[in-house]
Amino acid sequence: MIRRAARLAPPPAYKPEQVAKAVELIEFGGLVPLRANRVFLAVSEDGTEVYRTAATGQCNCPAGLRARYLCYHGAAAQLLAFATAA
Repeated sequence: MIRRAARLAPPPAYKPEQVAKAVELIEFGGLVPLRANRVFLAVSEDGTEVYRTAATGQCNCPAGLRARYLCYHGAAAQLLAFATAA
């Protein structure tokens, strides 16, 4: 479902590399729902940090704090929320 969502409706503000990392994050179980498909906990790439991210794309990781809609955690949250809603 996630790969289909990434193919049919990729989050528009993200680069293809970020969407690929988002799909990988979901496949490895690094995105855990915290609040009813709206807020998620996302594990960092090296596994040492946990970030809070929302289906709207906001994230409290370093990249997410610098600029909105730029981290792959936000893309993963958007993909997961879209795939489970469809």
